Amino acid sequence: AIQEMTKNKNSPDVKQDSQKSDTQLRSLSLRERLKPYNCTKLKKLKNKARQCSISGGKQYATKFYIIDAPDTGKQKLRNTNTMETNKPIVLVTGGVHGTEPAGMLAASEIYKQWVPRKGHLVVIPVINVCGARKHSRYLKCSKETATSSQSMPDKNSQGQNSNDPVQVDDLNRDFPPNEMPKSDFANDIWDLVSLIRPNVFLDLHEGWGFYVQLKDNPHNRLVGNTRFSKGSSVIAAPNALKVAEAMVDEVNKGVKDEKHKFLLSTPPVEEGLAMHLYQSFGTISMVQETTVKGQPLELRASQHLIMTSKALKELGFLSKKFRPATLSKTVAESFLKMNKIAQHPHHPMNNAKTEHPKRHHDNKKIPVADDLVSSLVV
Repeated sequence: AIQEMTKNKNSPDVKQDSQKSDTQLRSLSLRERLKPYNCTKLKKLKNKARQCSISGGKQYATKFYIIDAPDTGKQKLRNTNTMETNKPIVLVTGGVHGTEPAGMLAASEIYKQWVPRKGHLVVIPVINVCGARKHSRYLKCSKETATSSQSMPDKNSQGQNSNDPVQVDDLNRDFPPNEMPKSDFANDIWDLVSLIRPNVFLDLHEGWGFYVQLKDNPHNRLVGNTRFSKGSSVIAAPNALKVAEAMVDEVNKGVKDEKHKFLLSTPPVEEGLAMHLYQSFGTISMVQETTVKGQPLELRASQHLIMTSKALKELGFLSKKFRPATLSKTVAESFLKMNKIAQHPHHPMNNAKTEHPKRHHDNKKIPVADDLVSSLVV
């Protein structure tokens, strides 16, 4: 089954255990594959989640969690045109960029509360721990890195200067097609996901502004662009368009303002993990984007939960009757405090009184990002 879902025969080689052939991996349970990650059961959680460790060196060490369905023996993922496996695996990630806390909060809620009907749910709530604690988009959490990246010219189709070493600090530009990951930590992540071989991948991000208002603005770069953002969108790989459309429809039921509606976009950024998984293993990959500007953290995280749950219900991974929690301000504040996640004292999420931006997109006025959120892109 794993062999069937491997569509790209030119996928990058990975180190150590992740070099196992499809046949070898198919013969191993997920628990056996992930033995090197020191997984232990969390007794306090009713869903029997197991906590595992990614070392990544002391600076980048983080945790991921595995939640198994009550019975994974004879269950199959609903036909998705790309794969069919007895024990389907969904991977959810948050915190690829340390300035995007909504995905971190949503992913944390998922691993603590959700139970899949089928297969396995793997969650990495905060990949970029260093960036989250220092309120930085980047892996190397310094003001110099962020400033230099935002000011440099962009040269490739995704708005990034691929040849500049500073770009290695952006984890969502560390997975170029048909190449090994750029940074050591990205290699650690790739080793892990190559062992997991997820059928479905959901990457939780945030943008500074609403894509529906900004999508027609000319732009030649993404990072630091004050006139373009993909906030409030689902960015889908080619094999995920139908599911992504259902996600957009579902989350928009709770969005009253037409200027804040979610849109479908494709494809994900070329050098991101979502496209790398799609190209390497045929993974159904989607990047979820909420919008920071003028919206509270608890609303954005709840929108992530709505979109994620809809995707998994569409694929038969969650019951159709499942309803995700609506998170409160108290929960959001507690999450940030307990996980030592930093946020700028004047960041919009601290004083979000309305969902309405100050300026709307028309032929004369184009929304411009606040300096504090101008680096929030996929």
